[in-house]
Amino acid sequence: DLYAVGAQECSYQKEEGEWFNYVQEYLGKDYLTLASMQLWDITVIVLCRKKCLLKVTNVEGSTKATLHKEKCGMKGAAGICLRYHNTSMAFVSCHLAARLERSKMRKINIEEIVNQIQ
Repeated sequence: DLYAVGAQECSYQKEEGEWFNYVQEYLGKDYLTLASMQLWDITVIVLCRKKCLLKVTNVEGSTKATLHKEKCGMKGAAGICLRYHNTSMAFVSCHLAARLERSKMRKINIEEIVNQIQ
């Protein structure tokens, strides 16, 4: 009944919203976009089956750019939180620093993201 799709480095789009439109068209007319968030080339979209729309409440979105931009570029996350029936959900798409030697930085970035998107 719910779909969440996230991507990083999705700069292939030719115009604003092209990626979101593609996901919407793929799922068809039975689904509506609840929310979408974008930070640079990091995106997340949440869609809901129309017949379940009234079961979804408290939809919120947030983005978080992580520190360390000078060391590893545009990193961060886009997230969407919601409540479906009595269940709270969070969908987060992250783009974190690569390479084994940056694992400590990734851990710090994840903590930043989780604290921001809560």
